[in-house]
Amino acid sequence: MYQIKFLNLRTVHMFSMQILFVFMFFTIFFGCASKKLAPPIVPDLNFKEIPDIPSQPEVELLEINEFINTDTVEDIYSLSDRSIEKNSVIGVMDFYSPENSSTGSLVADIFSTTLLNKGFKIVDRQNIKKIIDENKMRASGVQKLSEREIINLVGQVSSADYIIFGSLSEYYFDNYNSPVPYIVNNKNINRYLNELQEYKKLSSHFLEDRKKMMSVYYDYVVDSMIYQTCSGVVIDYTGVSKSISHNEEAYKNPVYNIDFVNSEPIIPTIGLNSKEIEKNMIILKNHMDRCLSRTKALFEESTDKIKELDNNMTLFQKIFNYKKSSYYKYINYKNENEYIQNLKELYNNIVINIRQYHRLKYQYNRHKLLSIPYSHNQIKKPKPEIKLISVVNFGINFKIVDIKTGDIINIGIASKRDVDIQEGLYKMLESIVNKIVNNKDRHLTTNLIKPKKTVLAKGDHKAQQYQEIKKMILQWANFWSTMNTDDYLKLYSKKFKLPKQISRKSWESDRRRKLNKNHIKVAVSNLTIQIKSESLASVEFDQYYESDNFNEKCRKVMNLVKENNKWHISKESCIK
Repeated sequence: MYQIKFLNLRTVHMFSMQILFVFMFFTIFFGCASKKLAPPIVPDLNFKEIPDIPSQPEVELLEINEFINTDTVEDIYSLSDRSIEKNSVIGVMDFYSPENSSTGSLVADIFSTTLLNKGFKIVDRQNIKKIIDENKMRASGVQKLSEREIINLVGQVSSADYIIFGSLSEYYFDNYNSPVPYIVNNKNINRYLNELQEYKKLSSHFLEDRKKMMSVYYDYVVDSMIYQTCSGVVIDYTGVSKSISHNEEAYKNPVYNIDFVNSEPIIPTIGLNSKEIEKNMIILKNHMDRCLSRTKALFEESTDKIKELDNNMTLFQKIFNYKKSSYYKYINYKNENEYIQNLKELYNNIVINIRQYHRLKYQYNRHKLLSIPYSHNQIKKPKPEIKLISVVNFGINFKIVDIKTGDIINIGIASKRDVDIQEGLYKMLESIVNKIVNNKDRHLTTNLIKPKKTVLAKGDHKAQQYQEIKKMILQWANFWSTMNTDDYLKLYSKKFKLPKQISRKSWESDRRRKLNKNHIKVAVSNLTIQIKSESLASVEFDQYYESDNFNEKCRKVMNLVKENNKWHISKESCIK
């Protein structure tokens, strides 16, 4: 007879629960393990638009009167202890000019106007001419009477205290072609720099925003590496340009394209010249190569570490695909088990190098763009234009005579060059009158001066030296511009001070090499000359230089020496 044993109801309930638990475990576990894993979502890197670069300021050709030397050269001597008081009445005779009588009259008119503006009273020149006509003197002012007779005559019919006689010592034009540089005036450069300051603020905000977005991107990079390791699937990035190679073994390193962010907008650098850009790019490239090597090495090291992590798995974990289930829980529930934590630590170290590489590459790409100019000299300017320069050279001799005593109070000589004869005369005569009024003339005793001889003679020796030096400097610039090396080198003295530890032959070879360009333009302006003796002088001028790939402006300083009756350069330097 069979005996039927009935199970306790509680026992049956517990057994059922155990079966249900095992069923749910296998369902969840196999569900996680067998479910197709999806890669992490690529973040949407919506970079802001970079701010608009300020337009460069407008350039303009340098004014001719700023391009050439228009300094007044004068020597004024006082032959009396007396000075000419303001409110004195002065008569000005037409300056003698055998080649151009109208210019002599113009000099006298401007001299009269300048004196009048300084507080002197002027005898009407029409009255003086009337006196000359009445005494049968030529209307042009060429004197048939002696100076003494004219002084007496003017004194009789006017209240003049002094009378000025003079003549033109030189009057001619220089016409030549010269490169005229472009410049940026202060108003335009100030506007540009103000706009550039605002641009720098906006650029700073852009870079800060980029930094925040890239932090999100680097988090994605870590997750994508974990996905590739857990799934065994290599992400095929669209538009991959470079990938770090991986092992073809079962334990693959994740493939990650470290140039993935290659579409982000680039902010140009500011204020760098070509040499700085070239130097910085070399340094950045070296750092990038080292960073890339370190990243590759870390990927290779990760193979052994992943193998070690896999080997430490239990048989149960291997059977039920512990790696996939770990990733699934991590990506969906942010549940990080020990395996995921080990992978994150491993890949975070790699991403540190990737992040460094990206930073370096971004800076490298910035240097590939044209740097935004940040100073007057960095503003891009067109090549200098060749212009026909017409400059008038003029000089005068004069003397101021006391009408009552006949004594010569002042004598002087002055010369100037300008693009406008009238404007140039105003500047020169104003300088002369200022020195007379302020008593800044040289004082000499009467017995040292013989006015009737060389003091008022045409072609004064010192003025001639100035002309010789000016001509030599212009030749030097012209020989350099035309790359006439032989004549250029001949202008340097045999005693020229060479750089240390270099021979004359080596120096000349170097100069010949530097003059071997497709084109060179050299311009000279603001020339000042100081004559120290019969054979020594010094000059300073603004030098504008342009060649194939370089341009520069500096203040040139030269020492000159006279050898074989010609001026030569004995020393030179450039002050930037």
